[in-house]
Amino acid sequence: MTTTPRELLATLRAGTATALPYSAAEVATAQAVIRGEAQDITELPEPLALAVLESLVQRGDVSGVERLAGASSAVLAKAAKKARYQLKSRGLHLPEPTKAVVLESALAEEPPGLLGAITGNGERALLVARPAARGLELIQAVLSDELGVTRLEVDAASRGAYRKHLEALSREPYAPIQISFAEAKSRLARAAALNELSRRPFPEGLADALRHLGLTPRREEDAIGEPTPEDEALAADAAALHDEPELAAWMPPEAELRALANTADASLEAVLRAAAPAFLSPAMRSLYGRRLFEMGEYFSRSGRAGPGAVAGAEGRRLWHHAPGPSRFIEALFAKVLRLTRGVDGATPEQERALTEGNPPDGGMKMGEGEGG
Repeated sequence: MTTTPRELLATLRAGTATALPYSAAEVATAQAVIRGEAQDITELPEPLALAVLESLVQRGDVSGVERLAGASSAVLAKAAKKARYQLKSRGLHLPEPTKAVVLESALAEEPPGLLGAITGNGERALLVARPAARGLELIQAVLSDELGVTRLEVDAASRGAYRKHLEALSREPYAPIQISFAEAKSRLARAAALNELSRRPFPEGLADALRHLGLTPRREEDAIGEPTPEDEALAADAAALHDEPELAAWMPPEAELRALANTADASLEAVLRAAAPAFLSPAMRSLYGRRLFEMGEYFSRSGRAGPGAVAGAEGRRLWHHAPGPSRFIEALFAKVLRLTRGVDGATPEQERALTEGNPPDGGMKMGEGEGG
């Protein structure tokens, strides 16, 4: 069994790492650094990172070892310091630590990112705040759960301005939720993998953003747990989720709306009754199951435990193809009937959803003058 960094390094070099308890993306990243094709290893599991560090020592990569001396992982930082002494004992020149190292350590503080709600077409906004030499680099992206990263903008802000922006958002109802720097990076990497899968070209700036963050596209998805015994009762109330502001504008996909628009008014009600179960193919169950499960987490993390529990229950049941109707999908199609017949009580968001998109902005962008 592989136990030491040197033995693990030999396994990685031999290309026999398929049996290792790490993801294919993590192994590929480690092997790329070993070959000198990549640099950042701070996102790797510690055993892989230590094996890669061993490769840096073996080839005398002074700059690579220096970068790791200030790693946030105490184990990796300690190993990198030991590696410095090994390189110095071989006669290689290493600069002595200076105040600049302290500055880099301060810059390594991980600011939170922001994550918006999911729109009816599966898009949501993500903001990653990357520490930079003069404040923060703000990577603002729109993620699609079918296509990957569809839009991307990069801006700059001081830490103080960004902190004030977060404080202002925290006082707004239905604002984006704060997520850790690590989660923000992981979501961007997984969305970039979807670009490759869907063959959607990277938007301008995405390749640079991934490189700056030390990321490679990752295809892994978080697992959705099996439905619990309580989920069936909770999911019975799933139609009420459409009363939540973030879900009020959700409508059936455009193709279904076009088909319904060609239906005679007299038969629309009967068509809609049949449309909901017919819509729930295995692929649609998986797609809407994950969307609702993610919205359950979003509601819970924004302090709305009730909708969070219901959305999570409905999401689990859809994703695992549990038997029985989906009250959420039934209500999704019932909106079409209400809105086309002008029933009182339709929200402006619901009415707009029939004719225009719902961009996942959510107040995430910082205003002019807040950069620098």
